[in-house]
Amino acid sequence: MLLLSAHVVAGEADTNAVPLPKELISPHTVWGEERNGIRAGVDWEVSGGMNVQVVVLTFKTNAAWHYVAPHGKKFMTFELRDARGVLLAPLKGKQLDGELPQRILAKDLPLRRAVGHHGSSLEDWLLLAAGSPGAFRDVVIQDVYRIEQEGDYTLMVCVAIYEFAPDEESVSRIDLPPVKTKIHLRESIPRAGTSSGLVTGYVAGAALCITGVVWLLAHRRKHNAGHVSLRIAFSHGQLARPSFKCHSVPTIDTSSGN
Repeated sequence: MLLLSAHVVAGEADTNAVPLPKELISPHTVWGEERNGIRAGVDWEVSGGMNVQVVVLTFKTNAAWHYVAPHGKKFMTFELRDARGVLLAPLKGKQLDGELPQRILAKDLPLRRAVGHHGSSLEDWLLLAAGSPGAFRDVVIQDVYRIEQEGDYTLMVCVAIYEFAPDEESVSRIDLPPVKTKIHLRESIPRAGTSSGLVTGYVAGAALCITGVVWLLAHRRKHNAGHVSLRIAFSHGQLARPSFKCHSVPTIDTSSGN
């Protein structure tokens, strides 16, 4: 994408913002202020982990096909702080925010590959309908952060979207006012098969193999008047494997899940 110098639509929130209808207000929904007739919101639910949906809302009647989201639905800011105000670091490779270009040429916007008779289209269209929240991105908090202790946390989200210029040759960034809310989070559930779990599994498997060897030797001594037929061969200074199979404890490797 080509980064160009341009004015970023920011500044103060709208003074003539449209009041929110009661059907868009709930204990688990928080809205930011309106800017350029658009606002961001956060809706969440608890189901084992904390599922957060970030949405964008406008009451403009001509908003369809005028906006795109940042590529990858990246946020300007996505921060989580504990009860003491300490900023939590996201898990490795899970950061959701970062720098965004101020202006992008339309020809540099990523396209979705054409399928069948349908031509290619923009990958990051943000389709908005008047009065209907448009999904921006869903986030499972425990997939992004390691929650060490149950308690109240503060989430702050800053959303940026892009609006097409009148000539449709480029899009310019609009920084929506931040959304800030407190959410109650449970301690992250320990994942089975972490590196320590794998080591434990390997050790247990090795122990079973050793136990099998000892049993076999004792069994053969008992029934063969002390004649041990188990051959141990040395090759290049290393102990060769016995001819029987050792069955180790199966383990599940989920270390890729951090």
